Amino acid sequence: MAQNKSRLGTGVFLWEGNEIKLQPSLDRLKNLTEATGEDGLNFLASVDSPMRLTTLFHHLQIGSAYSEEDIYSYFFGNFGDFEKEEFQEALMTCFSQMTGKDLAAAIKPADDTQKK
Repeated sequence: MAQNKSRLGTGVFLWEGNEIKLQPSLDRLKNLTEATGEDGLNFLASVDSPMRLTTLFHHLQIGSAYSEEDIYSYFFGNFGDFEKEEFQEALMTCFSQMTGKDLAAAIKPADDTQKK
């Protein structure tokens, strides 16, 4: 069978010395679906707040057993971090590793082609 280059894999999120590995396996996505009432892949594609990221990280973690409180505290407790380019890059790297796609390239703003 040919390898699918967009295969789901393990992502690593490293922030301020704290690390968590995330793997969107079928079992973890099913658990996420049960916990949230939303389809796991749709939830993964629509994380837009620290609380949703905390829930996602909690259910997709592998090799650790952080509570949601721990995840929030270690990775998302400082609201100012969300504004930092380094934080956004770390998230994009993790999500790109999980989805097998270069998400940063996919969402780069298009060049301004409008005449002024």
